[in-house]
Amino acid sequence: MNDLEAIERAATEWGARYGDLGQQAASNLKRWMSGQVPLAEKDILKTMLLEERQELLFDSFWQVLPFGTGGRRGRVGYGSNRLNPATVAMTVQGHCDYLLRSTNLIDKPSVVVACDVRVFQDATGDLTFLGEDHPLLGVSSRSLGRLACEIYAGNGFRVYFPAPAEEMAVLATPELSFLIVCLGALGGINLSASHNPPDDNGTKIYDSFGSQPVSPDDQALIDVMNDVTEIRRIPFDEALGGGLILEVPMSTHQQYLKTYAELFVGIHEPDTDIPIVYTPLCGCGMTTVGELLERFGFPLQVPPDEKDPDGSFSVIPFRAPNPEVPQATAPARSFADEVGSGIVLSSDPDADRIGVEVKVGDGSWVHLDGNQIATILAYFLM
Repeated sequence: MNDLEAIERAATEWGARYGDLGQQAASNLKRWMSGQVPLAEKDILKTMLLEERQELLFDSFWQVLPFGTGGRRGRVGYGSNRLNPATVAMTVQGHCDYLLRSTNLIDKPSVVVACDVRVFQDATGDLTFLGEDHPLLGVSSRSLGRLACEIYAGNGFRVYFPAPAEEMAVLATPELSFLIVCLGALGGINLSASHNPPDDNGTKIYDSFGSQPVSPDDQALIDVMNDVTEIRRIPFDEALGGGLILEVPMSTHQQYLKTYAELFVGIHEPDTDIPIVYTPLCGCGMTTVGELLERFGFPLQVPPDEKDPDGSFSVIPFRAPNPEVPQATAPARSFADEVGSGIVLSSDPDADRIGVEVKVGDGSWVHLDGNQIATILAYFLM
């Protein structure tokens, strides 16, 4: 059975089972198999057809991965309804097209590209039938960030990227927003799935104000992305050597920290007798939250197993690096008991979400939700 016959058979089965959604899935699959979609990994799709994994294949193609909450986020995999180099490339190219069409471009326009710690290792085992060396294994936020740099550069943008010559570097989401404004960039992107499980990844798009687009700008951006037919791209090393990819200046990082330090002056004097446990949940928070707590003079303790970046989140319960889920910080609370601390602070992998746990009089721990944290802060400030 050739490829076309296999696709037609899948289309028939999906149409009978899923109706219009089945036909849409077949249409998307045909497009990806036709060569119209760059980085589509046609050989892998052929294997999926031959393996007759119809439910997985249908779920991978029944829609184009939705654009919502300022970007695309979802499970890493092959197909239009998955996060992969192809869907990232079309998202970034769409962002380029949107900026080129809707902005009065200044001379040498620039963007900022950030990434968190994620590395796809197929923790759920959904793709084990493809073997141990298929192209998505090991794809990281960093590698997707490099791809984004190539596409922005291919569209004539200068791209600020953290430590471009190094294999691993991260940039927290709040710092990305700051850098866009500080560097006078037209926008930016973060390759991150925030607090999602390790098999997910995503893109977060930002405008020149360091904000995520809202209506009607978000819909205008989506419309442009849906029209992408060609990816313009320059190889990373060539773009780096040609001055199109630039390192995020260390001075801007220091300026970012200084901004917080100046805002914090006089609000609270650290008590050296009260240790604070902070966990970045294996994400990039030590570069911002950790540095600031140390700069302010708080007696900081960090769980050793959770201090360094780990894109698999292997030591986090359920591999769920979400500070709003009490189970995620259970190891940090145990560590706090060991070091005599009554407070645990945590942040998600891209360090734009905070969690707080406090020990009360009977020795038990209380998890504070976002409303409670905000109420306590407001009460203290007033």
